[in-house]
Amino acid sequence: MERATRLVVVYGVIVNDSRKMLVVQRAEHDTHPLMWEFPGGLVEENEDPISATKREVFEETGVRVDPLYPISVASDVSSSKNQLVVRIAFLCKYTGGEIILSNEHNTYQWISEDDALKLKHSDLLAKTIEVLKINPYLIKI
Repeated sequence: MERATRLVVVYGVIVNDSRKMLVVQRAEHDTHPLMWEFPGGLVEENEDPISATKREVFEETGVRVDPLYPISVASDVSSSKNQLVVRIAFLCKYTGGEIILSNEHNTYQWISEDDALKLKHSDLLAKTIEVLKINPYLIKI
């Protein structure tokens, strides 16, 4: 039996002083067009998830962050691709930079948890918001 490919994807949940989260909208030409999500991407070979979160958030937004701890983990298996994907959302402390989006995204918003759920959003965004609503103390930085 062939072994499944394993991918780890990380996301940065950046929350400002007004308790609003940074979400980005995928470009029309990209995968999952116009979907709203937290900035992030694949962990590269021999890269740890913390470093990957810093790198991916910076590549996609121009913002520097310090990932503090994971607040949500999700996984799924694609039988058609024989692939296991693990997604980790890290609470991140903003440490600098201005938002300059990569070509993977159209726009961004600082948005409340409830308003984020009204957008066309990723499953991980919804799961992470659910965790934050149950445990609001998690985003005290």
